[in-house]
Amino acid sequence: MALELILEKHKSLQKISDSSTVPPTRLVDLTEIDLDLDHGKLRLIATQDPVQYIALSHCWGVLPDEQRSQWLTTRDNVEDRLRSGFDLEVLPRTFRDAITVTLELGQQYLWIDSLCIIQKDEDDWELEAGKMEAYFHNAYCTIAATSAKDSTQGFLERPPPSSDLWVRVPCSSGAEIFVTTFVDDFEEDVLGGLLNKRAWVLQERALSRRTIHFTDRQTYWECGGGVRCETLTYICK
Repeated sequence: MALELILEKHKSLQKISDSSTVPPTRLVDLTEIDLDLDHGKLRLIATQDPVQYIALSHCWGVLPDEQRSQWLTTRDNVEDRLRSGFDLEVLPRTFRDAITVTLELGQQYLWIDSLCIIQKDEDDWELEAGKMEAYFHNAYCTIAATSAKDSTQGFLERPPPSSDLWVRVPCSSGAEIFVTTFVDDFEEDVLGGLLNKRAWVLQERALSRRTIHFTDRQTYWECGGGVRCETLTYICK
């Protein structure tokens, strides 16, 4: 896929040396999950050495505690998740979409705050909050669920476009060129999106070496060199 080519070839994506990498305390291991997400177990792992992983930036939304408790990692279930794993079915749609993208990019590990930080545990929160800057900076890339208003909405399914995305224009040479009918608007789609109203996101976006923004209209790829749009437009910073 195009994103894989960008990830591999862009020189700003070189791996950080192991000596400078702070691994997350915990990661979600996707080894047993297949790409169709129709079977397999997730496993929470305690990391010892630096590994390549993807981080999710998302909006929690306003959901009742009893609904969130179905997927949160807590003191009551953390040992079981580390030892035996947990079912994919307990996760909300936004997390499932993040798993799909992670697997599509050929990655095995995913960091999601509410799964990898023990919730309602002040000691663990204080320890992890001080490391989150490093977690986002050292991630292979950050998935930004820009269009999802909460954990249950997801971000991979978009509203159908009001018109065709491309039009064919004949050339004098007899060939045809394709012109997109979309207007690339990073400011409105990403900066004005729901996710970027979260205070934490300012930090997550600034620290991430590269981010894939999933919006209602298209996907944007952002790194130190600028922004590349799904419509192939390049926006220089």
